Amino acid sequence: MDRAEKILSDMGESASGTKDSMFSALGAMSGAMAGAWKDDILQSSMLTYGIASYEIALYESLIALAGPAGAPQAKGLLEESLSEERAMADWLHEHLKPTLDRYLQLTAEGKKAAH
Repeated sequence: MDRAEKILSDMGESASGTKDSMFSALGAMSGAMAGAWKDDILQSSMLTYGIASYEIALYESLIALAGPAGAPQAKGLLEESLSEERAMADWLHEHLKPTLDRYLQLTAEGKKAAH
């Protein structure tokens, strides 16, 4: 968030409170929806992995657009964020199958496998 605000500030822009509020509400709503599902652990795991993939595509796009948008100085900050998102996506991918396996194990034992 700090990097995004710096890039916007360098371009003479500011973060949109409306967009921030909308994304906060979306995050809360998706969490509430997943919490209502019997398999919320699975749904949350897949949803989080999907969001990480979206964010990777977003940063790749912003990096490609930085030069044409007249903000080549933003590339370094965007590349830092892209690197972090890729690391998170890798971690989520690495832990997805063990999470699924544990869910199946607990469910088969008749134990609660949810938040």
